[in-house]
Amino acid sequence: MLIPKLSRLSYQRLYGQAARQPLDASKWDLSVALALVRLPVIAPKLTDIEQKFQKQQEQIEHEGSLLSDFELRMIKDAELLEKRKQLEAEGKDLSELDDQIGKTALQEEGEYKDFAQTTRKTFEIDNREKLEDQDERSLRRRLDERLLLLVKQKFGENEPKKWTLPVLKNNGETLRQTAEKCLGETISSDVNVTIIGNAPFSVHPCKYPTKLAESLNKEGNNIFMYLGYINELDNQIDFSQKIADYRWTSKSELKSLVPTSQYRQKLGLFLYE
Repeated sequence: MLIPKLSRLSYQRLYGQAARQPLDASKWDLSVALALVRLPVIAPKLTDIEQKFQKQQEQIEHEGSLLSDFELRMIKDAELLEKRKQLEAEGKDLSELDDQIGKTALQEEGEYKDFAQTTRKTFEIDNREKLEDQDERSLRRRLDERLLLLVKQKFGENEPKKWTLPVLKNNGETLRQTAEKCLGETISSDVNVTIIGNAPFSVHPCKYPTKLAESLNKEGNNIFMYLGYINELDNQIDFSQKIADYRWTSKSELKSLVPTSQYRQKLGLFLYE
């Protein structure tokens, strides 16, 4: 049997990791970050190509579909109205035909459209600003997008400056248990959250600055990321004292909040559309 030659890229993928020196696990801290995501609540607006495809599909379905009962009524009403004109021109009695016509389908259609328009205005169905909250701390903002919880978490006395995922150091328990503890130390109120799976979604190796690495005798921190879905919208959510600030962030806002490209790319995985 012929064995195909490996491409240069495939060779690097297969053997590149093995060629490296193994890392000393004792030189790395182990932590867990919890990515809390609020899923979209309403459907997003259609893109230009989606609108074009929708119109094309509607045209195809319209041309290939059978007439509905309402459309058949409209055709019958048109025939009766034409007959009424002829009888009226001939000066004949129209009472029997008027009873047969009654309220036409066209009149019902007009009444329905008027009612629909009044309902939209009354309840402001098309007013997205009424449905959405502009507060960055609110779960009701950007209802047609995924939102990710970013926090400024306190570690010691220094005031935190960076937006990150909630993080908690692992103390020997399973990573899943650390993720659950991280949730409890981030949010103090009861919330409906579903953490997905026992295995982490991603990992982010973070090397310590030289002075910190020397003082801790550690090279860095391996941060294992878990995905969780928050199933809340209107309930009050209270955060612990370890959280100096928080916000619910969309994918388009990550670039201005997270300057590190590698970390930002990892966060973007949780906000794929």
